[in-house]
Amino acid sequence: MPEIGDTKIGEYSEKYIWATCVDCGKERWTRLYFGKQAYQRCRKCGVRKTAIEYNGSNNPKWKGGITADMRSYRKEWRAKHREQICLYSHNRRAMKLNSLPNFTSEEWEEIKQRYSNSCACCGLKETITNLTVDHIIPLCKGGRHSKENIQPLCLSCNIHKARRVLRFDTHKKRQLVMVGV
Repeated sequence: MPEIGDTKIGEYSEKYIWATCVDCGKERWTRLYFGKQAYQRCRKCGVRKTAIEYNGSNNPKWKGGITADMRSYRKEWRAKHREQICLYSHNRRAMKLNSLPNFTSEEWEEIKQRYSNSCACCGLKETITNLTVDHIIPLCKGGRHSKENIQPLCLSCNIHKARRVLRFDTHKKRQLVMVGV
């Protein structure tokens, strides 16, 4: 076993010194830079020390974090604007699939009015269930994210429809109309 302060030359002519960790006292070989020990701590203690020094408010880029008030505010806002968030995510997904144009929340309200605020498939009113945006021709099959390709369905009907191309007619009382792709 080498003694503390012993040096050696590595494979590519780099110099090493046998030294102890200042935190845990573990002995190990560490690099020499300009005649001085490169690392005062072993890898395990160095990671721990860095995490403690730069975690949370100790980090020089700390800006106060998210307070409990902010968390509750965000939770309330999400609950209040659920439909708006849903439309945003649909529009974002459609943008990824390059199926422009998008539709707005006003157009979504107009579509729901056309279906008398009820599910196009089972007829449940919006007061009983939340209506979801359903693409008649799914985006994955080349459908567009526009108001002509959208119908309101409750969540269970939307899940049951899955990726099939189905349209429910408003005038014929929830009669299924097959759409050619």
